[in-house]
Amino acid sequence: MEITQFELIHPTIFNAVAKQLGTKLPDPSIKIEVPTSLIMSDLDEFNRLGKIKWVPRMMIPPYCDYEYHHPVRFVVYYCTKMVGYVFGGYNEIKKALEVHYMEKVDGCHADLNRKFLPIAVEVLSTYACFLKQQGLAVDRMALVNSVSNKQSYYHNSGFELHANYDGFCHAMVLSASLETGSFEGLSML
Repeated sequence: MEITQFELIHPTIFNAVAKQLGTKLPDPSIKIEVPTSLIMSDLDEFNRLGKIKWVPRMMIPPYCDYEYHHPVRFVVYYCTKMVGYVFGGYNEIKKALEVHYMEKVDGCHADLNRKFLPIAVEVLSTYACFLKQQGLAVDRMALVNSVSNKQSYYHNSGFELHANYDGFCHAMVLSASLETGSFEGLSML
């Protein structure tokens, strides 16, 4: 798979977000990484051990039915331990950053209780700003086919349910503020 110009900037964006988030957490050791082969193997092992439910390797092309020109995939670490992953990308037609798979590792550090979603939103918001600087429109963030038992949590975090998001499935959508263009409403760390 060819790496796009947008993917080349991911480590820079992710490191900047991690540095900023590190000032808001009890331990500044948060890292946000692009999933390498080694990280994918670690995710496979977490799945084998029952720490995550999905098989992340199967959630990327060619095994899935979506392929983005601007994929966005990252894995979060805190205190040297994996916290979770987010796989998605930019949908130009919908003007949305879409998340198809997001999962927190079972038993991750207590400092991050109920903080993985805000971390993911912060990373995606920063990436949305980058895309806007490149002349692309981003006016929403969508958790596509979100897990039903999490929808009330997403709703309480500022997302709205769109039952027919793309004609086939539902999504929890966080719209950008009309005034600022940023994603607000989610209380951060």
